[in-house]
Amino acid sequence: MRIWLNKHFGFSKGEFNGLLILILIIVFIKLIPIIYVNSIQLEKDDPNLLAKIQKIEITDQQNFQYTRDRIETSNGSRKVTLFNFDPNSLNAEAGKVWVYLVNKRNQL
Repeated sequence: MRIWLNKHFGFSKGEFNGLLILILIIVFIKLIPIIYVNSIQLEKDDPNLLAKIQKIEITDQQNFQYTRDRIETSNGSRKVTLFNFDPNSLNAEAGKVWVYLVNKRNQL
């Protein structure tokens, strides 16, 4: 292999040794996950875990139904005031409207 590399690429002895070390490092890094996965033990789940998950699902479903019912039964009693607003012509009166909009949405 050294003769072939030296013939085609002109590697010196030090460069060839460095290439071999680099290849060994790459192979070692590729083997680490395989060795690690095979060496760890799988953790056992808690026997009550399935019951806890089902309890959470039931609670989530109840919260969903409560929120859905509250939204569907709301009568939309929020009072809406419509007005003309042109941001390109801000005078003193339009500035008051702008302050009203900002304060209305808590963005001050």
